[in-house]
Amino acid sequence: MIKIALIGYGKMGRMIDLLASEDKEISIERKFEYEDKLDDIDDIDVFIDFSHPDTVIKNIEVIASKSKGIVVGTTGWYDRIDYVESLIYKKNASLIWSGNFSIGVNIFFKIVEVASKLSSQFKYDASIIETHHTQKKDAPSGTALMLGDIMLKNIDYKKNIKSDIYNQDISQEDINISSNRLGSVVGKHEIILDSVFDCIKLSHVAKSREGFALGAIEAAKFIYKRKGFYHINDMMKYYFNS
Repeated sequence: MIKIALIGYGKMGRMIDLLASEDKEISIERKFEYEDKLDDIDDIDVFIDFSHPDTVIKNIEVIASKSKGIVVGTTGWYDRIDYVESLIYKKNASLIWSGNFSIGVNIFFKIVEVASKLSSQFKYDASIIETHHTQKKDAPSGTALMLGDIMLKNIDYKKNIKSDIYNQDISQEDINISSNRLGSVVGKHEIILDSVFDCIKLSHVAKSREGFALGAIEAAKFIYKRKGFYHINDMMKYYFNS
């Protein structure tokens, strides 16, 4: 039985808690609000963090100091990723991160990768539109940034991501990310590939948070008894090759 603690008991935390009650491989032992101090954690195997960009680095530092495992679904901290990776290895801990743990989204990533490679041959322009609920703290979303990174790697004439284009010019080298915050939208991401001849649109729409929660639980199982720094791509490759 994998003993798990939840950090950030919001909508995602509650969904993970609900699904975990039906999973015989794991047990939710502790629940922390994102501002809580992480104490009395020696018996925890893996932490799942859906907290806040302002607290996630401190959470990682505390958990790494105990050589524990952590699943990081919180976004907005990627400018510290080199520091976090070195810390995880230094403390013999384990971490798996992603801007989106949904299995469907990770299939969508693969589709966007192929579409980007093909459209690059014909000089299509590219942009990203993301829409989330009004309580989401960061913009653009971590998923949109991951999509942008995939496109930069596969469209050879795209060099930069611009997410705030007000009073700025957009060049052929830029991928523009537009962010919308609306009502209770779980998450929608749309890729637009545009040429003078036609326009291609690819989209992923999350219907509920259950898909994200299931992916996070699978990630907790993946890093249990592993050490090191992982991305969800590592988990997907493992399962696809099993």
